[in-house]
Amino acid sequence: MSVAILGGGAFGTALAIALSRDGSDITLWARDASDADRMQESRESGRAMPGFPLPPTLTVTPDFPSFDIALVTVPAQRTRDFLAEY
Repeated sequence: MSVAILGGGAFGTALAIALSRDGSDITLWARDASDADRMQESRESGRAMPGFPLPPTLTVTPDFPSFDIALVTVPAQRTRDFLAEY
């Protein structure tokens, strides 16, 4: 089962780290490609939560992933626009 966390801010990143610690394959989608690439390459959380290591089963991508289950973690005020766009 593929799980995607849609939103690479502090809450989405923390949730992705926590869920992937048990060995589950988790994809964290971040809208900003440079942030996503930096997190994936450095294996560290981004600007929203600096200094936290990313588990090896966590993939960070700016490409909208395919998934069986998605957790939307974008800010509440952006949810409507996010759902309309994606």
